[in-house]
Amino acid sequence: MACLLSLPLLASGCRLRGAVEEIYVSQHLNAGVAAVQSGKTRRAAAELERVLEVAPEHAEARELLLTTLLQDKKYDEVIRVLGKRPPAARTVQDLFVLADASDRAGRLDDAEQFYREAVERAKGTPQYPVALNNFGYMLANRNRDLAESLRVLTEADRLMPNQGFIVDSLAW
Repeated sequence: MACLLSLPLLASGCRLRGAVEEIYVSQHLNAGVAAVQSGKTRRAAAELERVLEVAPEHAEARELLLTTLLQDKKYDEVIRVLGKRPPAARTVQDLFVLADASDRAGRLDDAEQFYREAVERAKGTPQYPVALNNFGYMLANRNRDLAESLRVLTEADRLMPNQGFIVDSLAW
């Protein structure tokens, strides 16, 4: 009988914990947004990291944190934040950001790996030509494999003809 009586209390405690977590997330998200708006990017990053500790899949907090870190050119931090996500949970956009941050941080092998994964994941989607373009541009810009760069950029142009950003990459 005591076990039956404790179940409603346990459920009530779980609901209370969930409500407290929601308040915590809301307070720190609001503090992070306010810090971003006032230009206090270090404080913003700390507040948004607190949100992600409790709610790791909170998209708004993650996007705002990544944007803030990218604006501050903290590429290693961007890689760290996105690196916490399981590889299977990473979106093509996550892979683009990881690749770009890796490139800017001078981690060219990592950048190439993330771009290749983005290209593979984007096949058959509207993001595929963009993935090809980004990958091809990185290869050309870093003089890594010009033959492969030309091949993937030509494929991007075939899939999305006469797009300025692709033509620009081909001309690079």
